[in-house]
Amino acid sequence: MNNQACDDAATRNPRKAYTDYESSTYTVVSKVAYLIGVQKRIFENEYEPPKMEWYEKLHADKNARIVRNLCMIRTALELNYKAINNRMRFDMCNLHSLPEYVPQDSLNELMQDGITIVRSRALPAQYIVDINKHISNRINNCKSLFPLWLKWNMSGSSSSCRMASTRRASRQQRRLLRQQK
Repeated sequence: MNNQACDDAATRNPRKAYTDYESSTYTVVSKVAYLIGVQKRIFENEYEPPKMEWYEKLHADKNARIVRNLCMIRTALELNYKAINNRMRFDMCNLHSLPEYVPQDSLNELMQDGITIVRSRALPAQYIVDINKHISNRINNCKSLFPLWLKWNMSGSSSSCRMASTRRASRQQRRLLRQQK
């Protein structure tokens, strides 16, 4: 009788049964959303695909938390590049002295996890290069979080997720950001 009740529930709400499946697309979306730094409020919204249960599970995983915090800081640097660059060049600020642009809780969590990215007299482009190196060195630690059917092509120096690992790429990235402003 118990199996029949479960089958009836799945028949009435097939989406619920689909999202409960461990390797479902919703699960993958939730995990990727967590890793790239999607805001927690999106996970808290029950009508959005990322699920809060995965946020909590992944936040407990040190490797996933490190990649998430690195991505959040990189995104903040890219979104506020001009203002951060000016403050770093003219006011001699670093990431910890820019709470209005850089998420301080991400920096603090990284320090608690043993990752230090703060440098003296560095510009945002240098931080972005360093953060990208950290991400590409650590992203493979998150491979076990995903189902086997997901193609994982992020190994070593041929990583397809590297964005700016050279000065030339960093200059191109700055140029693109200036054009968007």
